[in-house]
Amino acid sequence: MTCVRCLTLLITFLIGSTSFGAGLYEVTVRSAQDAQRLASIEIELVARVAEGYLVLAEIETALQLAESGLSAKLVASGITRDQLATDKRRDRLNVEKYPLLYEDGGLRLFRVNFRDLIGTGEEYDLAPLRTRNIEIEYREPRGFNWDALSIGVDLDSLIDLVEKDSLISYADRMEAFYRRVAGTDSNYACADWLIDKYQEFGYDSVVSDTFTGIYGDEPILFENVIAYKIGSIYPGRHIVIGAHRDAVPNSPGADDDASGVVSTLEIARVLRHIETPMTLVFVAFDGEEIGLYGSFHYADAAAAREDSILYMLNTDMCGHYENTDTAWSWYCIDSTWADLWRDLADSLVGLVGIVDLRITGSDHGPFVENGYSILFPDEWIFSTVYHSPRDSTTYLSFDYMTKITQISLATVYASMLDAIMPTLKFTYPSGVPRFVSPGDAIIRGIGIESVNDGETVPGSAKLHYSHNGAQYQTIQLTEISDNLYECVIPDVLCGDTIDCYFSAEEATTGLVLDPDSLRPMRLDAATQHSVIFDESFETDNGWVVWGDAEYGQWERAVPLPTGPASAPSEDFDGSGHCYLTDNGYVNTDVDNGSTVLTSPLIDLPSDDARIRYARWYDTYNGTQPDQDSLVVLISNDAGMNWTLVETVGPVEQASGGWYIHEFWVSEFVSPTSMLRLRFIASDLGDGNRVEAAIDAVLVSWFECDYTAPQCGDADSSGEVDVDDVVYLINFVFTSGPPPNPLDVGDVNCSGVIDIDDVVYLITYIFSGGNAPCDTDGDEVPDC
Repeated sequence: MTCVRCLTLLITFLIGSTSFGAGLYEVTVRSAQDAQRLASIEIELVARVAEGYLVLAEIETALQLAESGLSAKLVASGITRDQLATDKRRDRLNVEKYPLLYEDGGLRLFRVNFRDLIGTGEEYDLAPLRTRNIEIEYREPRGFNWDALSIGVDLDSLIDLVEKDSLISYADRMEAFYRRVAGTDSNYACADWLIDKYQEFGYDSVVSDTFTGIYGDEPILFENVIAYKIGSIYPGRHIVIGAHRDAVPNSPGADDDASGVVSTLEIARVLRHIETPMTLVFVAFDGEEIGLYGSFHYADAAAAREDSILYMLNTDMCGHYENTDTAWSWYCIDSTWADLWRDLADSLVGLVGIVDLRITGSDHGPFVENGYSILFPDEWIFSTVYHSPRDSTTYLSFDYMTKITQISLATVYASMLDAIMPTLKFTYPSGVPRFVSPGDAIIRGIGIESVNDGETVPGSAKLHYSHNGAQYQTIQLTEISDNLYECVIPDVLCGDTIDCYFSAEEATTGLVLDPDSLRPMRLDAATQHSVIFDESFETDNGWVVWGDAEYGQWERAVPLPTGPASAPSEDFDGSGHCYLTDNGYVNTDVDNGSTVLTSPLIDLPSDDARIRYARWYDTYNGTQPDQDSLVVLISNDAGMNWTLVETVGPVEQASGGWYIHEFWVSEFVSPTSMLRLRFIASDLGDGNRVEAAIDAVLVSWFECDYTAPQCGDADSSGEVDVDDVVYLINFVFTSGPPPNPLDVGDVNCSGVIDIDDVVYLITYIFSGGNAPCDTDGDEVPDC
């Protein structure tokens, strides 16, 4: 950053903090390092946002932000916490009524004093800002293990247990509790009815959790109804399944939110007699409509107890009659369960799920603030009778509500199976192998760990390898200590390459591979080597993205498993992340321009280095196919000048799939300490599809200083003489050290080293017999 830019940034921060109050800043957190930097600054946290946090900063703190290297943007000046309120509506009615400060990821922040609105009689649909337990962190989605579905109840059979008639009867009964407003007798009566229903289902742990909150200047007694189904394997791990029971005045509250409560109730009914490995907590929250009182009460207490919550499933409005075949699947912090909900919706009931970020706006918000992942399935078309006297069962689609309930049920059940799925995990305590030594190449430090009580089948651990592109061979791994293995690949010469992957069988779930057999490890045989730069993209290490493409810019992400067919569904090396051109479900390819990905500086040794990377490229246009290319460039002067390394496409290797490419730096530029790589994906043709991805960038140096062992040179002296005879005699008769490698002592090719080899060697040295390993004298080795 130039001095001028630094000064400009500092002035911006200062201006934002000199008015009465503090400056409100949006701080981007894209890595664990960013999170650590932000946590080291004593800022006042306001809210989570899509890519980081909103914070309040006074002048001194603003200076620290400016100097931290974090990306921070001024949102508003002269702000105090009591001037901030969040939107609870999905439509934009409040935007027309109140000053909007910030909007992103479903979060709208208004400059309005929430307390001033209470008692005015105005319908405001806002919630106070109650930041309490936000932690600064960076968390990645972990993906769902689909093999887990093989160990539980069939999901099709499970969702068939959901009864539309039950949903109808529950909704009719809740509507009959006249105006379920927090603090009223009808709302307390509804709580009693829910307690009776859970007990009728057979739940013996049902709690009326009452507490007093201040609304305006008046105390109100709130009541959360909670039913517990204790997990059979992990009782201390929870999934919270909730919806709010209360409604607004003058509304029957059928869609908002009797629909969510009855969906939760039906999930509880179906699962009452089905074993659940984790504890399920069903909650009918109170006080949502006047400030999320019930969910804040529960989420704050859960955080104080340090409850282990896999995620909170919130259902708020899932039955408006205009909906048929599409639903939102909202998430925050981690998209794992929203992705699962969407995938199950499609496969089980043909419902289209649209995954997106939603930070607040309902009872999931307090869980987000306390650091818990959430899943919020929601109706696609927002209710046209929202908060009105017409929000009755007349305007509900119970067919649609049934589908939402079925998918939420399937998601809860499947996610529990995933959490207990027994499996095996390959580890490499000394690092992932990159090189082997020539000769009998030993691969050490292969760990196989148990996950969720997984059990390795004895003798099943194997290495599968291809030597210089030949057909794959399989050898068994040798266990050298508990869960730690090694293996030997014979006859490897310096400069050879070995493509390989490991496998082992888990007793319950079968074969586990690492890495995937279609994307094996590649090992180089060398006598000396070093790894200069090893990038799997699991953290943000300073790669820079820019370009003029309208859509499809490079993005570091975990590829979506059911994204576009032309994009990768997983990364190359199995670590999780890669760089790819956008990562979504709609319009993900590069459009109308180029996107450029540039590496950080790489310091090379003076002689040379070899660069290897995995790439994915797909381009096609039905009428004018194969117009675009992926361009790879290299610079040795920090990016001032660039040299072309390769052009991928427009035909070859341009229909998807991961490919490895490698080259020596000296083939293109002189090695320096200022090397950069650049990858450019462009959409320059008319209407082309362009998808690209980059992973597993490895910069290494190695050399071969190796002479093949000579048959008969038992003592490794470099020549065959009488000393080798003595060496063999000591080995055969007095347990002396073996030849290295052992085969050089088998001079008569018999397969064993014995007295006959000693006699053969004496005859060769003293009587002109055949050379070692040339038993027929044709000057061609026989072994």
